[in-house]
Amino acid sequence: TAILHSRKMPKGRGVGALTNSGGENSMMADLAEELGVELPQFSPASAQMVRAALYDYIAVSNPLDITGPGGSTDLPVLTASLDAMGSDPNIHIILNNLTGNVRMDAQSPSGKVFLAMTQKYPEKVWLKASKMAGNYRDKVTGMPDPIEPVTNIDGVPFLQGLDNILKAVKALIAYAEF
Repeated sequence: TAILHSRKMPKGRGVGALTNSGGENSMMADLAEELGVELPQFSPASAQMVRAALYDYIAVSNPLDITGPGGSTDLPVLTASLDAMGSDPNIHIILNNLTGNVRMDAQSPSGKVFLAMTQKYPEKVWLKASKMAGNYRDKVTGMPDPIEPVTNIDGVPFLQGLDNILKAVKALIAYAEF
């Protein structure tokens, strides 16, 4: 029910997911198919936007694996990936699945990029999610305390557990279509 705190409804069924793991991509694609959640391929313009910034050895697909450093330290890759999803007419809900069960720091470079994209594409439903479920932490072990901790995006608390996330997204889409 946490996802129903969303201040807006998706305008379609397409879900885009950003990860840092090829294994997670496979699990997400399998679960999405099982649940009937649509993960459309990128439009040609969006695919070109991602391809221009993404490492050559990574396929442009949805879910999109931008590898470990792409999510936190390679800001051009992160920016292009989120920009492509935000501008894609086939994607209406965007899952940022890049970190574990931790708060996002709105003042970190990656936090600034993500939050800027939510403002640039306000018609999209943006969700922060973690493939893992479990204890929620204030920060990643060994990292400095967040300057401006964020625990929700547009009213929706950060979601945990890949299967729970996709079930919640399916429920939000069904509610929007009701």
